[in-house]
Amino acid sequence: MCSVGYGRVSDLENGLEHPLISELTVDTASSVAQFSETIGALRHQFGTAVFEEFEIEIESARKLEAKAQQRRMRAATLAKQITMLQQELEAFEQEATGYERGIQALLGTVVDRVERGYGPAWSPWPVLGFRVWSIKRNGLHGAWVHWRSTHLTATCRNGRLEEDVPHDNRTCGPPSCGIYAVKRLPVLLNSYPIEDPSHFAIGLVALSGRVVEHTRAYRALHARVVALGAVVGRRMILTSDPQRLHEIFADVDAASIGFPDVTANAGEVDERIKDFLTEQERIHTTWTSENNNESSP
Repeated sequence: MCSVGYGRVSDLENGLEHPLISELTVDTASSVAQFSETIGALRHQFGTAVFEEFEIEIESARKLEAKAQQRRMRAATLAKQITMLQQELEAFEQEATGYERGIQALLGTVVDRVERGYGPAWSPWPVLGFRVWSIKRNGLHGAWVHWRSTHLTATCRNGRLEEDVPHDNRTCGPPSCGIYAVKRLPVLLNSYPIEDPSHFAIGLVALSGRVVEHTRAYRALHARVVALGAVVGRRMILTSDPQRLHEIFADVDAASIGFPDVTANAGEVDERIKDFLTEQERIHTTWTSENNNESSP
């Protein structure tokens, strides 16, 4: 950061680029000229002797004029500093954005190299993720298939063996096979727009079997819905009850009758669903960790 001294006349002489500078300088010059012209005109009209009794006031005016000019010059210097700081801030923001993109690129490279060298990671415990469904007349639909149950097993469009799904060698797709789930709920909410705000569902799913990890999401062989937040017309659904979840995927319209009407605005509804699913993720993560610890030797 550069340092600019207050009251440096050279700054004004060299010209300042901030939009306030010319205005401040003109105001100062106008104020000085107006004062001098007014005093001169009054002296000429009434004579010097008339002003002897006002010497104190005239001297005070001159001091105020000097202070005003000094403040204008200091303000002009500050304005230049603001311009320079703003330019520096913009440069820093651009550099930070570039560094963040570099981090994402490095992370993607690491994940790809691990997948190519070691294959997808396997875990004895389900991997949690989030996904969204659109609600149509016949039920809940993902991006490609109709979910008729809370459980779904992925297949490959190339007709390859189920135990190889999801493939991690880029031999199918795009998109590559597998049931997709995003790692973090905020990423899902910000990246995947809702087609119909009056008929949608967002859920927490437990992924199992073969699971391929990507930078922001997973692809899995099996998925099971463990919690759901949904809006069905005028009703809002928040549940993690297995029986309720089964009923919703079997007949969403009939199952939604037992849930309350939506009385909040869209933003509040979204926040309630977000809070509910975040808490469910915490509960299921704690449960998984505790069971994992109990099974450890």
